[in-house]
Amino acid sequence: MSRTVILSQESKLIPLQVVFICILFLSSIFFPFVLVYPIQEWLMSSDTYWFFQPRMYSAVIFIGAITSLCIIWSALLIYVTKAKKRSRMVLTGGILLCFVSLVVSISSSFYYEHMSNEGICINSLTSFDEQCYRWDEVKDARSILASSEQETKELALVFSFNDGTEWEFPLNHKLMSNKSRITAMLRDQNIEVERVK
Repeated sequence: MSRTVILSQESKLIPLQVVFICILFLSSIFFPFVLVYPIQEWLMSSDTYWFFQPRMYSAVIFIGAITSLCIIWSALLIYVTKAKKRSRMVLTGGILLCFVSLVVSISSSFYYEHMSNEGICINSLTSFDEQCYRWDEVKDARSILASSEQETKELALVFSFNDGTEWEFPLNHKLMSNKSRITAMLRDQNIEVERVK
C-alpha cells in the first residue's frame, strides 16, 4: 500500500521535473550572457579597476556544466521511473555528478581578469582566489599578430611574469580601449610591448 502511494506521488512530480529540466536547459544557453556577465561586473568589479572582463571561456564552461546537469538529471529521472529495482549506488553517483556540474557552473562565474594601477589579477577556473601580479612583476609583454594579404591584425596581448607564468588576453574592444594605459604602466617598468607574428 505505501509503495503504491509513493509511486503515485513520484508520478505527479515527474511532469514538473521534466518542465524544470527543459527550462534549465534552454536558459543555460542564454543565462551566461544575460545574467552571469552583469552579475560578475556588478559583484566583482571595482571603481579602481580600469579593465575588467570575464574570461572568454567562462560562458562556454557554464553552458557545458548546466547542460551536463540537465542530461544527468534527465538520465536519473528516466532511471527512477523505468527501473524495477533502484540501485543506491547509481542514484548516489548521479546526484554526485549533478553536484559536480553545479560546482563547475558556479566556479565558471568566478573566472575573470582585471587590471588596475596596482597590477594584473586573474581568477582562474580552479580557484576562488585571485592571482595578482604587480606591474613590477611583469617580465615582458608581447602583442601577437596575424598577417593576411591586406593587413596585419593584433590578436592577443601576452604577459610573462617573473615566476614564469604567462597569461594571454584576447584583444577585444575592452582591452583595446585600455591599451594606452597598459602601455604606460609597462613603460614605467621599462618594458616595451614586443610585436610577434
